[in-house]
Amino acid sequence: MDNERVTLDTLYHQLFYRERDLDRFKAAIAEQRLREINPFSEVEALSRKITDYNVLRLTEGFDLLIDTLNNFPEQKILNRAAIKHRLPLIHAAVEGLNGRLTTFWPGHGPCLLCAFPDSPPENSAGLLGPMPGILGSLQAMEALRIMGGLGPALLGRMLLFDGQHFRFAEQKLEVNPNCPACKGGVNPKI
Repeated sequence: MDNERVTLDTLYHQLFYRERDLDRFKAAIAEQRLREINPFSEVEALSRKITDYNVLRLTEGFDLLIDTLNNFPEQKILNRAAIKHRLPLIHAAVEGLNGRLTTFWPGHGPCLLCAFPDSPPENSAGLLGPMPGILGSLQAMEALRIMGGLGPALLGRMLLFDGQHFRFAEQKLEVNPNCPACKGGVNPKI
């Protein structure tokens, strides 16, 4: 799901898109490319924005959610759906030469707002082209682990990637007992 269109500045870091795709909806092109790669896959693209009004309906019936959003307000909306549906949410973010990856799973560990009670700081450093691919590949690996029954590798910990020095580090994540979203992992009715 993505309501944005392909622009010149997306071409260098999103491999699905070509110059001929400029001004077309990203979701429709991604669906087309995924069908070309695997015609037996079931893909449904939605050129919509995630909102408080549609997120619960649009995420109902899924097994997991993958957060590739680039803004914190929409990430909080997706977190709300993960809590409501008790779904794993594989979160990744890229800022300049740095990236982070974790899995939030209501009832099993912290949620997005436990980890980030305030909006993460905005980074105006730009984006190095390969960074989304690196983090996206790691997200896909985590999704395959969960769907394959191995469980999440990153529950309760965040993997940090420093692209400048090519270093990985980890940060422990804890449930916040005062979290306004998940109420300390209790998973309130939303």
